[in-house]
Amino acid sequence: MTAEARKLDPRLQSTLAALRRRIRAYVWLEGISVAVIWLGLTFWLGLAMDYLPVLAGASEMPRAARAVVLAIIACGLAYVLYRWILRRTFARLANQSMAVLLERRFAAFHDSLVTSVELTEQPGHAESFDRSMLEQTSDEARSEIGSVRLRDVFNYSPLIRSVSGAVIL
Repeated sequence: MTAEARKLDPRLQSTLAALRRRIRAYVWLEGISVAVIWLGLTFWLGLAMDYLPVLAGASEMPRAARAVVLAIIACGLAYVLYRWILRRTFARLANQSMAVLLERRFAAFHDSLVTSVELTEQPGHAESFDRSMLEQTSDEARSEIGSVRLRDVFNYSPLIRSVSGAVIL
């Protein structure tokens, strides 16, 4: 195969890149929402721990105890940021993984997208196949890529729950 035939079609490449961007945006939005939920919950719990004893006639919480509570809140926030944003945002999202994700959601590809991506990224595998068969597979993937709606790939209910919780808090 020639070097030109080994390149992934720009429409396929741009769709895979757009899916990758949407996944990262989803991760950021969900992670920030979870961080806001953490901060909101700990604010109200901290306020209750500090103010409720005053209502009962006791004195306010000592500085050392407040420092411990703030340290716990900061450690919890660091964990949330690492777990929900950093670890997930910087995970490698290869074209093959994006193609498999789209294939699972849109059955009309009939493995043509995954095959096109794999054989352009690993041209050594393509040498043993008939060139016309590979071109037909790529044509099938290109014809189906126009009907792909990336928003249909996502399950938005966890995102809606976390954003709603953040807005409420």
